[in-house]
Amino acid sequence: MAPRLLRVSAWNRVGNGVALQMTRIRGTWRGMLALALWLAAAKGHADAGPDWDAGPASPLKRSVGFLCRMMDRYHRRFDIYTEVGAGGNHFACLARMPGEDSGAWMDVCCTGTAHSGGSSIECGYERTGCHWGGFYFLNGVMGPGDRYPRQNWGDEANAGYDLRGAQKLVFWARGRDGGERVEFFCGGVGWSVDHRGRSIEPVGRYPDSFPKVSTGFIRLSREWKQYTINLSGADLSYVIGGFGWVVDAYRNRGREDVVFYLDDIWIDLARTNDLRFMASFETDGALEGFDNIMRNVAFTYDNAVALIAFLAEGGEDSLRRARILAESLVYAAYHDRGCSGVRLRNAYMCGDLESFPGWGLKNGAPVARLPNFWDCRDQEVYEDRMAVSSYAGNVAWAMLALLAAHRHLGDVRYLQCAVDLGRWVVEVCRDERGPGGFTGGVEGWESDLRPVGWKATEHNIDLMVAFYRLAAITGDRIWLRYAREAECFVESMWDETEGKFWTGTLSDGITVNTNVVPLDVQTWSILAFGEGINGAARCIDYALSHHVCGGGADFNRDRDGIWYEGTAQLALAALQLGRGEIYERMLATIEKAQLKSGAVPAASRDGLTTGFKVSVEGNPDWVYYHRGHVGATAWYILARLKVNPFWF
Repeated sequence: MAPRLLRVSAWNRVGNGVALQMTRIRGTWRGMLALALWLAAAKGHADAGPDWDAGPASPLKRSVGFLCRMMDRYHRRFDIYTEVGAGGNHFACLARMPGEDSGAWMDVCCTGTAHSGGSSIECGYERTGCHWGGFYFLNGVMGPGDRYPRQNWGDEANAGYDLRGAQKLVFWARGRDGGERVEFFCGGVGWSVDHRGRSIEPVGRYPDSFPKVSTGFIRLSREWKQYTINLSGADLSYVIGGFGWVVDAYRNRGREDVVFYLDDIWIDLARTNDLRFMASFETDGALEGFDNIMRNVAFTYDNAVALIAFLAEGGEDSLRRARILAESLVYAAYHDRGCSGVRLRNAYMCGDLESFPGWGLKNGAPVARLPNFWDCRDQEVYEDRMAVSSYAGNVAWAMLALLAAHRHLGDVRYLQCAVDLGRWVVEVCRDERGPGGFTGGVEGWESDLRPVGWKATEHNIDLMVAFYRLAAITGDRIWLRYAREAECFVESMWDETEGKFWTGTLSDGITVNTNVVPLDVQTWSILAFGEGINGAARCIDYALSHHVCGGGADFNRDRDGIWYEGTAQLALAALQLGRGEIYERMLATIEKAQLKSGAVPAASRDGLTTGFKVSVEGNPDWVYYHRGHVGATAWYILARLKVNPFWF
């Protein structure tokens, strides 16, 4: 769907519309020495496997389990509807039958009646000139100029799902009053029907591969009840009509209208090896605010760190998952909807990564899906400007994850993708203003893509390491040049007075941004080059003096709560400098805060401030919420395993 300007903020992890972060290093030869030492250390760790002995209910295993569940959330089965606008939903093109004046209607944003979650579908039929009415849940088709999917009644090629292996379709339903008689079905699109609505023979050029399979007309009660449609004998090789319902006036005579509710509609087909990213946050069923906006957002950075965490855990299933995430990064990089070459966005849609069959949004070819959410008040789909933008730091973390995957899984395609992404950064972000280095990237949609002027120390730290690693792996010295350019920018951000690193520059690319001092620029500089960095001990002491609160650490210096992702980063940085007591204290704080799901929350409270603004309309504050967070959980796993993701 074509984007519309989001009128509420999003909270993306890296980049903030201002500037970010920088570091001071003693020169390229020290950087290369650190590179060699870290590669040797990482090789030893990889050969030995993860050195930990966790019990069945250990915090570490629970956190790994959380990542696994988030990754499989929409792939343990084939969802048709779980929540309004959910990233795992399929067959979302709703087609009224027999026409727009049939008297059938649906509200996909119904609240207060859900079987699970925050929403269900309220369905209804009112007596009109037509004696029956209903809806088909179609896959539909969508082209480059389409804002919404178009109905496909069997006339479009390559627009159906292959669901072979499924045995049943399951759904929950209840009546408003009880006694409502409704027929539910699957398939049969593009087939002729008899006077009873039964499929006779295919008539469309590209119909469903099986005739309609129906429950017949069933009588609903006022209580939620699970129903099943048996698909075991059906040819499910091409499915365009995933689900449907019909009400007729005769079977409901005596009623002026028929109202009933649907929820949790799914087909029992697991797809656990499909390409996908996991949503970054656990969210509740709210239909507005943070939970609605973030429900489908899978930040590239979070998934890159999770990839490295799976590699670090090292089990067979974890390595399988790491490979899926690496393949997903490669797919996303080369299947951008607005770019013919390589490009990564800040975030993608959770659920299926590849656009739906028949939803060819770029010259008829599938693309990587970008995140959106449904606004029930406006009855409109929105995209977030920050999510569809491309920030250099997020691209750098994808490069680091791909380089780790190349090292530990041995696929040269991951290395090639990292090289191509590095070239994108050089082409788009390389900057000669002031201390040089690399800008934040580009912001906006394809029709209004604008370069970012600010430069972030954090981004340049990430790029510095990625470029040094590319130089070491490929032998191409051009990457040393780019690494040194990022390094020089980082050097320029050292504040000798207080022993810390500034966040970066303002949009002029020259003026140092002194408004916010984030924690992660202090810790990441240590993780990037350890004791090879000037003032490393002072840097961590600054963090301990200005960011630590409540046993953990805050994002910025106002210390209004604990930022758990940063707390894990501080633990690793302390370990890097041999300060084991800080390491253990920080991890104890994280483990105490671990949620029942095994997730580490993003923050100790809702609305944890960062000091930054999000560069969307209105410039809202960039804040964190007390929600289970993939990024924080992955960093905890890395910290507990004593793995430095920059050099793994």
